[in-house]
Amino acid sequence: MHSHRIAKEIEKLQSLIAADESSLRRIQSNPWTGQSRAEHKSLQWALAFRRRQLALAKYELLFQRKFDPSQPRVPAGNSAGGQWTSGGRAEDGQWTSLGGNGGDGTFDGERHVASDASGSEPWSSYTDAYRDDGSLASQFIEMRDGSIIRSQFASPGDEVSWDARHTVVTPDESIRTFENSGPAQTIYDDHAQLISKAVWTDDGPDLQTLTEPAYYGPAAPIIVQGGRLIVQKTVEAALALYTWMSARSGPGQQTVIAAKASDYKIEGGSKNPQAIWVGTLAADDMRGVCDKLKNVQDFMNEAIDDVRKENAYKGPADFGTKVHKIIAARINALGEENFVAEYSLLKSMEAAPDGEKPPRLDGNNYGLLGTVRIDALENRPELATVCIYDPKSGLKPLTAPRMLELAQTAAKRFPNSRRMIVTEVRDSRR
Repeated sequence: MHSHRIAKEIEKLQSLIAADESSLRRIQSNPWTGQSRAEHKSLQWALAFRRRQLALAKYELLFQRKFDPSQPRVPAGNSAGGQWTSGGRAEDGQWTSLGGNGGDGTFDGERHVASDASGSEPWSSYTDAYRDDGSLASQFIEMRDGSIIRSQFASPGDEVSWDARHTVVTPDESIRTFENSGPAQTIYDDHAQLISKAVWTDDGPDLQTLTEPAYYGPAAPIIVQGGRLIVQKTVEAALALYTWMSARSGPGQQTVIAAKASDYKIEGGSKNPQAIWVGTLAADDMRGVCDKLKNVQDFMNEAIDDVRKENAYKGPADFGTKVHKIIAARINALGEENFVAEYSLLKSMEAAPDGEKPPRLDGNNYGLLGTVRIDALENRPELATVCIYDPKSGLKPLTAPRMLELAQTAAKRFPNSRRMIVTEVRDSRR
């Protein structure tokens, strides 16, 4: 039975963690050498990774039992693609077991493993597991920020209520599950408790906040006296999933993350949104809500061509600055009050070379000196929605502080908006 398999995995991980902890204590008790420092660093990474694996395995067991009280070891109505996956790390660093379509959680089809040694991707490795019929059953992703993502995909014959289920473990071992059924998405917390529901409609996301669990408290702030509360982890997990989906979206697709703008406050304690929708859409469906997407995409492609043709940039940061300035100039030259380019301090600082000071601003020139990055904002007052286009010329993913900056910028510029939709815009010809 699959729950028994997960329990065995938990026991194995606990043994591996105990062995790693013992090895760390042994190294720390002896004089340091170059070799012992390298071994210590490797063990610390392995230990942190296995702890996240253990947290995920325990969560899967909890999730199964919570949603099938009559048969706690096997979820009701579950079949081939509806089984939770399980995984283990081999000594060579690759994933060698991944549940997929067998009734006991075993996998019968092919498995493809990819890793990125260049450091140019936001993920370090991922494993795709396929059923015998060639359909994708599951994925396991290691993100460079330390998050891990386990995704399952139902097959047409599965008696499950979802099409895809993504479980994200953040570096501090907080867990969120994003369960998709068509355009609807539900999010569960560490305790497998439903915390939000959202549906993508022709007018954008319909975001619903459910009754908050007692331990969250009303209007919990994103930061309270330097401590993060548990609600923030929903955003962090959503951003990890958004980053992965953005990196893997193909031609004609657009990955978005949407939230209630009213859940962010410029003054007083800012709080995280309880209602979020994250997923990949057909670009045409996205344009039905955010109709400036094509404009920003065209400006992005044209700016890249112009900068490359001029060939006068000093490096990657300067290349991005020139691209962003061109995009900003073309947007603001349109003179539309509901379509503007806004300077981003955080994004500029993230893209700047080490030691560089923030740029000096000069009106619409967006800085005479230093690294400059912008966002494009489209206000849709009839939908009470602000679409935020995040031009990407570098590798930095969207972070929680950046999400807050975007929300505050949108609220300040368009105070009557109730929702914000964020999406990356990259060179579409790559």
